[in-house]
Amino acid sequence: DAACPHGGDELSTHPPFQHLMRPGYLLPERCGVMVTRALVLVHDPAHGRRNRILGALMPSFTKHDIDHDVVSFVNDSETAPELGAYDLLVVLGSHESVYDPDVPWLADELAFVTKAIKQGMPSIGICFGGQLFAQALHGTIMRSSKPEVGFTEVESHDPELIPNVEAVFSAGDTPL
Repeated sequence: DAACPHGGDELSTHPPFQHLMRPGYLLPERCGVMVTRALVLVHDPAHGRRNRILGALMPSFTKHDIDHDVVSFVNDSETAPELGAYDLLVVLGSHESVYDPDVPWLADELAFVTKAIKQGMPSIGICFGGQLFAQALHGTIMRSSKPEVGFTEVESHDPELIPNVEAVFSAGDTPL
């Protein structure tokens, strides 16, 4: 087994992707994985808005020369991209819930994310995306007893890479 080059135990002892979620995970090379091309899944069918959704990811992608494609499963006219063309999968937020069986595109996206996990693709899930990864890994997501809405201070482990910010958030679901 190979050791993680930035410290830590053998890679095989980490749960999937945990070694990539440490500070600096968007640096071009971590744990022997050179990230040069990212696939970003968004949940907005309008092509004109997709790159704006990336928000704070864009400076990191630009700084580290990571090319990216933005895709959405929300629109049935798009074909699922080939995972082998990417080094990193990023799944962003949605106003939908991962446990809602009536979301028409959810089964296809869950199958895609599950395939990425099985292939060992480095991945990042933000909000809904994190819940989708939890579900793909057989975790449980459920409605919160009370929604959380407001401002919070988000502290980064690496402020040079991802600066500390005060962020607006809205959450109604809880991973267990």
